[in-house]
Amino acid sequence: MYINSQYKSINLILCFFAGAIIPILIWIMIPNNLEDIAPEEHHTTFKGRSTKTDTSDNGQSNRKTASLSKTYFTESVEAYNNGNWYTAWQKIEKAYELDQENPHYLFHRARMLHSGRGVVQNTVLAQSIAKVQYNTLRARGDDFSVFAVAVMNYWGLGTVKNLNLAKELFERLSLQKYSPALTSLGSMYASGQGTPVNFQLAVNYYREAANNNSGLAMANLAQYFITSQSPLFNLQKGLALYRRAANLGNLQAIRLFGRLNMFGQLIPKNSQKARMWLEKGIELSDPHCMYLFANFWIARNDFLKAKEWLEKGAQQHNPSAMYTLGNLYLYGQGVITNYQQARKWFSNAANHNFVQGWTALGRMHFYGQGVLKNYSTAYKWFEKAANYRDAQAIEFLIEMYSTGLGVEKNEGKVRQLRQLLSK
Repeated sequence: MYINSQYKSINLILCFFAGAIIPILIWIMIPNNLEDIAPEEHHTTFKGRSTKTDTSDNGQSNRKTASLSKTYFTESVEAYNNGNWYTAWQKIEKAYELDQENPHYLFHRARMLHSGRGVVQNTVLAQSIAKVQYNTLRARGDDFSVFAVAVMNYWGLGTVKNLNLAKELFERLSLQKYSPALTSLGSMYASGQGTPVNFQLAVNYYREAANNNSGLAMANLAQYFITSQSPLFNLQKGLALYRRAANLGNLQAIRLFGRLNMFGQLIPKNSQKARMWLEKGIELSDPHCMYLFANFWIARNDFLKAKEWLEKGAQQHNPSAMYTLGNLYLYGQGVITNYQQARKWFSNAANHNFVQGWTALGRMHFYGQGVLKNYSTAYKWFEKAANYRDAQAIEFLIEMYSTGLGVEKNEGKVRQLRQLLSK
């Protein structure tokens, strides 16, 4: 789920990072040693080109195409390894346009489609691509292919999920100090997937990968230092690691510095630095930085600029931007109040499983804003959001059970919901 981070307190930020340590995702790990793993040109078939004669014009053209596609692939996995998702997708699409049969390229596209990093998530397409490539990759012995098979087994991407095999393959690669495998093992020990949770081993693997200049490992390790509940809590070390990751294009770190400088959380407020970091994220095509940049202008009561950046973020499927656009239309901030537009953007956010979008739709039906007042429909949206502990949705349900609006009065439910709200 996405969270609207517009006005979070310091404690909420720390809790966010505490929660983020455990579920670090394996599929985001990619190779660091690109010279060793780039696909070999003689394995590649180029669509519409002859590779029979290297001395011919066609042969020279083929070599140029091979070199260019390899460069795009190298740049894509480097960006992905550092958590620069949108650049990674742009580059792999360029490589794929030149070579639509290379199994390395196809796997790389499949895992991005599977995860929704840098592209709209499409798990059906991802599975169909991965299923065709699995045996080909398994037959290869290069590091990237072994790593790909490990990731596919970890997530059940193109094959049946097999955590034991995934761990075995990651461990084999880790003996060669293969950075993405080190980071992946750190994630397994942090989350307890396929192995018992082991805090120290997770930290050790992350640290070793970070020392190999992996932006993802730096960001993962930084979370341990920035979280107050962690035994490694050291704010300065955590921020230093995030800064290194941000300089490598890690979007998580760039967003973090944009928020911290914008709201003065954990560090002194600095609008100039906030703008610098957010514009850096925008240069990397990050729609969430566009959303945060809109908040930058909202804080200055410049709703026209805010609307511009919210629309750009929404066009790239950012649900936070969609939800905030809905609020502009609902309350007439920088635009004429328009309930239909508000409902449209809330619905778009809700369709992206944005919890606050569900609550907003419930609220419109509860008050009859642009729709007929309908407590039953409002209840359905509030209940859905309350299952994810949305505080406003829970408060609406308390009111409904207390007064009998759309449901029968139920004091037991009221007590239960109030307990949930207090947790």
